[in-house]
Amino acid sequence: MSQAVADSNIALDRAVVLRPVRRYLLTTIQVDGVIRYRMPILREMQRRGWEVHVAAPNSDTLRALSQNGIHTHQLHLDRSSTNPFQELKTLRNFKAIADLVRPHLSHHFSTKAVIYGCLSGKGLNVATITGLGYSLSGAAGTAKHIPVRIIGKTLYKRAMQKCHHVIFQNDHDCSFFLNKKIAKDHQVSIIQGSGIDMSYFHPDKLSKKDKPIKFVVLSRMLISKGIEDFVAASRIVRERTNEKCEFILAGPLDVDNPSCIKESIFNGWLTEGSVKWIGQVPDALEAYSDADVVVLPSFYKEGLSRSLIEGAAMGLPLITTDNPGCRDAVIHNETGLIVPLRDPHALAEAMLTLISNASMRRQMGKAGRKFVEQHFSQDQVLSKTLETYDAVLTRNGGVGLD
Repeated sequence: MSQAVADSNIALDRAVVLRPVRRYLLTTIQVDGVIRYRMPILREMQRRGWEVHVAAPNSDTLRALSQNGIHTHQLHLDRSSTNPFQELKTLRNFKAIADLVRPHLSHHFSTKAVIYGCLSGKGLNVATITGLGYSLSGAAGTAKHIPVRIIGKTLYKRAMQKCHHVIFQNDHDCSFFLNKKIAKDHQVSIIQGSGIDMSYFHPDKLSKKDKPIKFVVLSRMLISKGIEDFVAASRIVRERTNEKCEFILAGPLDVDNPSCIKESIFNGWLTEGSVKWIGQVPDALEAYSDADVVVLPSFYKEGLSRSLIEGAAMGLPLITTDNPGCRDAVIHNETGLIVPLRDPHALAEAMLTLISNASMRRQMGKAGRKFVEQHFSQDQVLSKTLETYDAVLTRNGGVGLD
């Protein structure tokens, strides 16, 4: 081998060795969702040679991520705070992490992570809007939340100016951002949900034993999630049928949320016996496996209801409200039933319809499973997300993912 060829090979080897590592940062305030929903994208970015970082509030999840070769950073925040001094500290926390990581590409999930992540972010920023929340929708419904909505809209506008792409989970939220001039047409796209593992959420995992007909709500125990309406509907159903039914609540109390249910009222429901509460379940299968119908009577502006999509993947019929992020998960009269918002009587009628018709429940469950396979599978969402990253990188002069 000639000296010139040898020198060129050494130079090539050095170029490969010295190639800069591309850094990816995911930020969220809902840390438990990282393991449940975001691991496929984190693993794929690792597989493609990126150095992967996650910033989230401290929990066992962060420690689990670090054991999988993911760099973790603790966010210090109060997700329900509106105190300007506390929020300034939160913004500084985000900025310190961004300065430390210096990411080439960041993806932000949930309201505060989207706003503060984009405002403080380095490199290219992608945001996913997982629902309008209280900062924009006014779901809390009181005058004291008007300043929060005004400030929220202002902060979102500023954040979107530093955002290179915005992903929405339903058409309603996308139209809201465009109509309010918070985001621009060239910035936006829709990717429905976070992706469902179709082998994990599978009808084979449903219990086959004889049992009462069980209606299950998997959600935080909030007024805006329609929990009060579910309880009221359960009372109506018990008065109008002799069939054995159970009405199950699965999910945590959320005392820091503006829409929290008073503990005394909640305990009163349990004492009354209209509903049963199994608390927060570490694995959603625990709630679905013994269910017959999945219900979500929410009037909160959802992004795309995960519990409804998971329930449909399990082959269960659905009942939900004509609400953004809820109606998107159901084909009315085919995979489930859609009822008006805040209407316990309509909700009860839908329950009674499914109680009296086992074949309808089975047909809706099969159709729902097929609907999820076609639109909400993990592989589809992962592919669309990676395509979005690649488009953002290419459009802004960065390197592609491969």
